[in-house]
Amino acid sequence: MSDDINAQKSRFSQYYINAQESFLGELLGKYLERDAQARMAFDDVKNASEKIAEMLPAIDQREELKTEITKVMSNIEALKEQNEDLIKQLKKCKKERQLAQEENTNLRQGQPQKPKRGRPRKARSKLDEQHDTTQEV
Repeated sequence: MSDDINAQKSRFSQYYINAQESFLGELLGKYLERDAQARMAFDDVKNASEKIAEMLPAIDQREELKTEITKVMSNIEALKEQNEDLIKQLKKCKKERQLAQEENTNLRQGQPQKPKRGRPRKARSKLDEQHDTTQEV
């Protein structure tokens, strides 16, 4: 009987060892699978971090350009307003000038013409005109 018990114990031990090996194999397989996934994820995170680090200067430059564009746009708007004001002033000045010219023309037409300044011309007689040597024949 003792051999039977020992044989059963040995048989049981063998099955028990096989079950443990199978269980440990599954656990080890799952562990190795998770470890491989974790390493891949770590590598992906590392690559993504490197790409982000490469893009940070471009992002900063984009923000700087965005603020510069905003400044330029506000300057353009201010210049447009200034231009519109100057155009209005120019139109007003043109109207005022035209009115002043019309008023000046009206005043000139209503008044007799002023005599010319300077020395009056010497009156020439017909005799002088006949003996004029400056005229061509």
